[in-house]
Amino acid sequence: MILAAHQPQYLPYLGLFAKLARCDVFVLMDDVQFSRREWQHRNRIRTAEGVRLLTVPVHAGVHTRIRDVLPADPGWLARHRRIVAYEYRASRHLDRAEALWAALRPVRGASLSTICITALRESMRFLGITTPLTLQSELSPRPDGNADKDLRLLELCRLTGCAAYLSGPGGANYLRPALWRAAGVELRWHRFEPPDYPQLHPGWIPGLSVLDTILSLRDPGEILQGGRS
Repeated sequence: MILAAHQPQYLPYLGLFAKLARCDVFVLMDDVQFSRREWQHRNRIRTAEGVRLLTVPVHAGVHTRIRDVLPADPGWLARHRRIVAYEYRASRHLDRAEALWAALRPVRGASLSTICITALRESMRFLGITTPLTLQSELSPRPDGNADKDLRLLELCRLTGCAAYLSGPGGANYLRPALWRAAGVELRWHRFEPPDYPQLHPGWIPGLSVLDTILSLRDPGEILQGGRS
C-alpha cells in the first residue's frame, strides 16, 4: 500500500487532492507545529481583480500544534460564505459551497484541524475521492511529531502497514533516500500540474483553492485525470 501525508490545510490547492487520489492511506499531520506563513488557516480564491484570501483568524502561540489552534472569531464562517457568494455569483454550482458551509457550521468553533479536515472531506466528496483519512495524533507515532522528518514519515508507514511513501516535489529538499532504502520502504515522487480550466473571470490564475475548481467546473473530478503527474 502507498502512504501520503500532509498537514491539514484550509481548502487546499488541487495538487493535494491529486496526491490523495493516488495513495491508499492519507495521514493528516495534525500534531505538528502551526505556521501562520503557510496555508493551514487560509487559502486563495479568484476574483475579478485577481485573488483574495479566505482566512480563518486564529489564536496560536509560537509552538502551538495544529490540533490545538482555535478560531479567534466565530464569525469567520459567515464572512467566508458572503465573500464566496459574491465573488462566485456567476457560478452554476454555488449549491456546493452551501453544502460546504453547512458541513462546517457545527465545527466553526472547533480546532483548526477539525475545520480543515471537515472541509477536506466535503471537497473530496465533490471530487469523487474515497481514500481513507487518518490523523497522526491517533496513530501515536514515535518519534515526537516535530522530530526528524524522515523518521517521522517512516514511522507512519510502519504504523499504517504501507510499503511505499508518495512525496510531493518539496520532499526532495529534506528527505534522505538512503534512509528509506535502508528501511525497505519505497520512496515515490509525485508532481501534479493541473491543466488550465475555464475560471469564472478572464485569464488563468494557477494554485488557487480547490474551491475555485469546485465552483467553476461541472465535473471537477475530471481535472484530476487530465493533470500531469
